[in-house]
Amino acid sequence: MAHRMVADFTVADYSDSTIKILRSYQYHAVNIIQNMFFAKKFFNGPNNGVQKGGFVW
Repeated sequence: MAHRMVADFTVADYSDSTIKILRSYQYHAVNIIQNMFFAKKFFNGPNNGVQKGGFVW
């Protein structure tokens, strides 16, 4: 079970060489962003190819 948490709920932070554990809502937000990016919907929208972003807290 612990290896599943490490695989799914962690991200590498290269700025300070650490691994950060995501909260469940952060994990789901990152998943949605990833799915949009892989479906090539990230840059195809009404904003002429500019997708506004933000932080996932």
